[in-house]
This record gives sequence, C-alpha cells and structure tokens, in this order.
Amino acid sequence: MDAGLAQIKKMVVTLELKPNKTYVADAKNLPGKKAPEYNEGTWKQEGNTLWLTSTKSNGKPTTDKKPQKFLKAFLHV
Repeated sequence: MDAGLAQIKKMVVTLELKPNKTYVADAKNLPGKKAPEYNEGTWKQEGNTLWLTSTKSNGKPTTDKKPQKFLKAFLHV
C-alpha cells in the first residue's frame, strides 16, 4: 500500500478551463505510463457539477465522447 501511495503522490494533473468552454489537461507520472497523457475537449457547468467531454487524447480524436462528471468542490477555478 505504501508503494502505491508513493506513486500517486508523484502524479501531477493540470486542468485548464478556458473562457471559450474548451479545456486542456495533462497528466504526468501516471502509474503504468511512460509518457505524459494529454487531453482536450469541451466543458460545461451545471450547478456544482463540472462536465468534461474529451475530443482529443494525445493528439488523436477520441471515439468515446461521453461527458465525464467532476465536482466543482474539487477544482480550483
């Protein structure tokens, strides 16, 4: 368990919400991944819920355009 926690502590995730309702995100030091992950798409807010819909992952169009739910309480916006 300590080894897994140590890996999680190394992770760095950055999410930039742009005024034009698009976002870019990158994740570094993910367990099992040698290279950083890069994602971009659109976002919308409904009440205290933030929805992200990916349009590209690592520069390639995504096939699953299902919105992902995030709670605003966990974001620094």
